[in-house]
Amino acid sequence: MHNPLVALLRALSLPVLSMWLFLLADAASSAEASVDNAYQQYVSGQLAKTDAIAAHGQSKVQFVSMAQIETLAKLMQSRITVVNNFALCHGTRSGRENVWFRQAWPGMQVWGTELSTVAAANAPWTTPWDFHRQRPEWVGQADFVYTNALDHSFNATLAISQWITQTQPKGAVVIQWGDSYTKNIVWSKHGKKSTTDLFEASEAAMVDLICGLRTQHGPLSLHKLPVPWSSTANKPAQTKNWAYVIMRAPRGASERAGSDADLCSGS
Repeated sequence: MHNPLVALLRALSLPVLSMWLFLLADAASSAEASVDNAYQQYVSGQLAKTDAIAAHGQSKVQFVSMAQIETLAKLMQSRITVVNNFALCHGTRSGRENVWFRQAWPGMQVWGTELSTVAAANAPWTTPWDFHRQRPEWVGQADFVYTNALDHSFNATLAISQWITQTQPKGAVVIQWGDSYTKNIVWSKHGKKSTTDLFEASEAAMVDLICGLRTQHGPLSLHKLPVPWSSTANKPAQTKNWAYVIMRAPRGASERAGSDADLCSGS
């Protein structure tokens, strides 16, 4: 039996459905364009700064010191089970971190990545690569992944997730972080924005971000450990530094008490 109301609803549903499909496609296209724009801004900002520095020879100014890398090497030696004698340092520019880790940890093959091909060409044990991207041969291979360049990331969640994927099951990701990395928060409040230091987050936001990755990567523990204070040419005042250490194989509660407590345990 023909029902005029049903016929009318069917007739109306086609244009409505078409409209919703169009809106969904348009939203997806806009989101993709926004991501592409953010990525291009990230690349152009980083290259403008790093290429200029590298073109005049590698700068002597460096955020991290040899003493800090030596401390971090000892820290990793006491916490991870070495499987492949292979490690990655992301965003190294001059390649000094690669050299210092190799000196502090004989036998560990440490390789760095650098977005700028100009800088990478003159940096020891460095390959030109964007640390947001994955290389199949690195997946599950690194005994540890180190960086002090997370503040340069246009997508910190993506970057950290890629680094976790690069570590072997008993490896770790080490993110060096300091007081000076909070400057973007202050700059943003005053209407200023760095073109190179893109990632801004409080400690609480960092913990939420990293611990939230357990849904994707399985059990993880997060530890905040101090590294030596540094004083460099462009930062004469001492800067407090920490290492956020993401362990792929969380240790037992008896092994992570006090200042070495798992920051993910309460989330």
